[in-house]
Amino acid sequence: MARTVEGQLAGLRLTEPVLDAVRSLAGAAAPSSTCLRRRELERELAERAAAHAARRLSTEAYLAEHTRLSAELDALDATTGAADSIDPEDAVAELRNLAAAWQDAAHQPETRRGLVRALFRRLTVLGDRIVDEEPSPSAYRFGLDLAIPDYVVLARPAGFEPAT
Repeated sequence: MARTVEGQLAGLRLTEPVLDAVRSLAGAAAPSSTCLRRRELERELAERAAAHAARRLSTEAYLAEHTRLSAELDALDATTGAADSIDPEDAVAELRNLAAAWQDAAHQPETRRGLVRALFRRLTVLGDRIVDEEPSPSAYRFGLDLAIPDYVVLARPAGFEPAT
């Protein structure tokens, strides 16, 4: 697991200003976000098109999949429901429990990998930095995006400091 991910989760900010922001956002129902599902459907559509272009998928099968996926994409545009809100104190408790669980699993890499899989739908790490991350819907609900640090400073071995 990338050290940057470990640094983010080890550095969860559970200060009162952050927890107050989590409380204020958790109490109100947020508009339902369809961007995650939209990306999944668009990716699936592109995969089907590539399979068709590579002749691994027949034209009939491709057209059927294209019709199905396009209908789902069109249906997302019509979705205007609201996501369920979470009790503000439950959101704060989730963040505190997460911090404790991460600390408790310090010497259990498999448990930590499981936590990361539960917290992030997508996480792209390039070298020593996170270039893209997408918390899971449940992680958004309890405010993980507000509590993780914006950046992580990694310790470098002596002799590898950047020239100034």
